[in-house]
Amino acid sequence: MMHKKHILANLVFIGLSLEANGYRKVRIGIRAQKVDNQDIHAVVDTGNPYTFLVWKHWYEKEYPGGCDKLAFKCYECTPAPCQPGSNKTLNFYDGENMTIFKHSGVVDFGTATENDISFGLIAGGEGRPFASLGLAPPYARMKPYAPLMQQLMDRSKSTRLVKKSSFSLYLVAGENPTGELILGGKDKRKYVPPLVFVKVRKDQSVSLSRLTIGDSLEYRMVAPTPAFFDSGTNAIIMPQEVELRVLAWLEVGGERPVKIQDFSGFYDVSCEEADYLPSITFSMRGLKGEEVPLEIPPASYVIKDGDRDCMLAIHFGAAWVLGLSAVYGNYYYYDWDRNRIGFAKKVKAGPSGSVVGFLDDLQRIKSIEATIGPFERSTMLLAISYGSAWVQVSTRLSVLSRTAATSVMKPTYRAALVNSSGHSLAGYRLYSPPPSVGGPTEEGPSEGLRNPLGLSVDALLPNKLTSFDRVNSFHRFGLDKELLVGLHSSGAVTPTRTQEVCIPAMMEGQSLLLVAQTGSGKTMAYVLPLLHRLLRSNPDNLYPLENKPRAVILVPTRELAIQVIRVVRQLTAQGCRQITSTGLAAGLSYVKEARALNQARGDVVVCTPARLLLHLMKGNVKLGEVTHLVIDEADTLCDTFYEKEVADVISKTFKARGAARSAPLIALVGATRTGAVSNFVRTSVPSHVVVNQVVAPDAHMTVPALEQVFVPMGGRKRSNALVDILEERQVRGQK
Repeated sequence: MMHKKHILANLVFIGLSLEANGYRKVRIGIRAQKVDNQDIHAVVDTGNPYTFLVWKHWYEKEYPGGCDKLAFKCYECTPAPCQPGSNKTLNFYDGENMTIFKHSGVVDFGTATENDISFGLIAGGEGRPFASLGLAPPYARMKPYAPLMQQLMDRSKSTRLVKKSSFSLYLVAGENPTGELILGGKDKRKYVPPLVFVKVRKDQSVSLSRLTIGDSLEYRMVAPTPAFFDSGTNAIIMPQEVELRVLAWLEVGGERPVKIQDFSGFYDVSCEEADYLPSITFSMRGLKGEEVPLEIPPASYVIKDGDRDCMLAIHFGAAWVLGLSAVYGNYYYYDWDRNRIGFAKKVKAGPSGSVVGFLDDLQRIKSIEATIGPFERSTMLLAISYGSAWVQVSTRLSVLSRTAATSVMKPTYRAALVNSSGHSLAGYRLYSPPPSVGGPTEEGPSEGLRNPLGLSVDALLPNKLTSFDRVNSFHRFGLDKELLVGLHSSGAVTPTRTQEVCIPAMMEGQSLLLVAQTGSGKTMAYVLPLLHRLLRSNPDNLYPLENKPRAVILVPTRELAIQVIRVVRQLTAQGCRQITSTGLAAGLSYVKEARALNQARGDVVVCTPARLLLHLMKGNVKLGEVTHLVIDEADTLCDTFYEKEVADVISKTFKARGAARSAPLIALVGATRTGAVSNFVRTSVPSHVVVNQVVAPDAHMTVPALEQVFVPMGGRKRSNALVDILEERQVRGQK
């Protein structure tokens, strides 16, 4: 059973205080808030619409006196206990749940109060309780509950504490960390203008378009996917499929290379090197479709772990979430009514700190006392739980990817801080988008193919290789680093002689006729340079195009199509997920093929000629963007049975591209060189395309290690006989 992991947060317990001004804004500083004159610490959560507190009567039944130790504190009615009403259960996909009932009370904003603010009280459930100040917009099924902003706006205009439903949030670091949540608008004095806005969709997500590490265009990836701003998540969350690439780029994308060590899912870096880490820039779609960048400096995502070691506040899960790490140093303006979020750099109030920024202040006793009350520093331990047992691990950080089945069905993360006795001091929910929004679908173009054991970044970077590795590995070709990630996961280390010749030639843009023996690595010989050229040709235009593949690989059979598509996806699954691929062949679902093409899931199309021509006729595919055309098993496809169809594909491709555009790279690949192949090149490939021949001396032979066995049989016995032969050879230790 997978163990549960927990991540510790700091300075998210934000209390309330009203600053008297003419703008009707409630200004919330980092301090304890009061509800019915009781101190309460609640998580400010822009990803959750519910406001709820921990009910003292319920909590202390299980943990007598526990409310004094609970970071969020507890609430109790006067006279006690509260009388529960109808319950509402918030369920989690991992089996945990939280039951709340509705209550109301007086909220003290410092110099003003607001009566009859409703909230939930936790009265049961499985899991660690926490208090939440929900600031996400409401939805129909959450009634009778309502977000705090909606309740404030439902007051009569003459008595409202706020004039608008919008709010702002910022956090800065230092010896005495500060921050504000401004309900009812924004404060132009607190940010460097202008505010730039991104459009918010119905599910409160924004449209992420690309991710850039550092300043170099070399370390950027296209990521056309939803992302969520969520102050309730105390780390930047990225999908697992980009993990290796992001870590590799973080190592080399800064002022100088740094070493990131994987410590069972924790990513450590020397604090001395942390200053050299690159910034992380998320580019999102603005209100008019423009690209809006948000830069996260290393000070925001680095946490100090002891005197010399630091950790990255980055987690790899199911989707894209801009959590608390993205808040530090920035000013955010949430305007749910107008479907927009604005952000700008926070005005600096004093000298800036070191790279170990906002989250580092967790180590300082002053900030600890400000958030959860004074206690001995020696008792501050983070915990990793294995089932019901708690194992205390000093100053270690991790994240539990969990899924919440509240009415909005949003996955969550849970954090916990425990004292030396193992009792919970803190625990709060961290939201992220559902897998159906963020990750590849079941029928998506790039399923699975992740190494379940994980990979060391050391093996992925050329500057970490030995001299022997540089000479004998694929690194020496200068392939895109993203492909090296996929190669590493596939287990390919040393190129074959065929690959040594073909990969550099095709990387330079040469069209080839490759004839080499079976088992010589021909598929990888053309797939690698093809993918490399797609990645390098124009990084700014690597968005998936509807109905417009960039590469077409023709094969004679469905079985070979499946084999080739498997190679393509293995190379792109971890390193370059922005390249999508799909297969088209008789025996596969035409409807699913058409859907994949229409949903821009076919940068690389592997297909039989007849199936491709069918989709061309139906208008499901256009060939105007094809820059690479591969004819695999050319000795078969150039023969009489397929010749006309293949020639038709070539003709339509050149016609679709037009005379003004450069000719696509053409590769014909086969195990034998026949007269039909040579004749096909002369008659069907346009004369201005120069096709260079690469013919292995033993092209008509099989690889010595490849054993062929012929067993004559017939009828229905063939399948059973084949199974018997394979099982017999496996017992004998043969493959």
